[in-house]
Amino acid sequence: MTAYDIVLRALPHAWSGSSPERSAIALDLLQKATAIDPSYAYAYAMAAWSLMFSKNSGWRSWRPDQQELCVRFAREALKLDMEDPAVLWASATALASVVHEHEHALELIERSLAIDHNSAQGWAAKGWVTSWIGLDGIPSLERAMRLSPLDPLLYLIHASIAECHLAARRHEMALEWSLRAMREHPEPPSFVRRVLAASYARLGLFEEARRVVAGILAESPSFTVRTWLEITAQRGPHVQYLAESLRLAGLPSD
Repeated sequence: MTAYDIVLRALPHAWSGSSPERSAIALDLLQKATAIDPSYAYAYAMAAWSLMFSKNSGWRSWRPDQQELCVRFAREALKLDMEDPAVLWASATALASVVHEHEHALELIERSLAIDHNSAQGWAAKGWVTSWIGLDGIPSLERAMRLSPLDPLLYLIHASIAECHLAARRHEMALEWSLRAMREHPEPPSFVRRVLAASYARLGLFEEARRVVAGILAESPSFTVRTWLEITAQRGPHVQYLAESLRLAGLPSD
């Protein structure tokens, strides 16, 4: 089996975001691909993506040493290939999320879009990173949806739009897009459910919010608002508002 074949097997697990087990499968396969072909930049970039998702999900399987590994994979991908748009946006997203290199990430994403202006995932990445620094990421996220209405990351795009609305205090829209994200994924990741819980809470629907939080805590009993503040890619002035929304939903502070 070639490195390319192994990467193809890894991608459904990497895109899923539904469990630490699937993320671990993706990472194992991607590392096997890089062992077969050490020059395979996209495999390194997707390995960085998988580790990023593990951190942002707050899974217990995440270890502090994996942050260094994530950054190493992203930088290795970029060293190997600065002309592959997927390498650029995936590595950029990982660097922005894990070590908060938002400005550098946006430069890489702009380069990615200059190479492939019709990349839905490139536009999604721009929307994510833009929103993480407190700017309006919705136009880029909407463009991603128009380009790829059945994209495997559609659930993540919907949840990100919901979070943008929540940060802007458009709570009804935040709830609408959170529910869309939930319907897009058979096993909604914790990121999606956190936005849903916060949206419910800001609308005063505390029973619904606490029910969602109970599901999050059943998977990650030690997850708290402080944990979220430690792992989130968000670095804009809206961060405290989002944190308070999670407290209102019933997530423990510490």
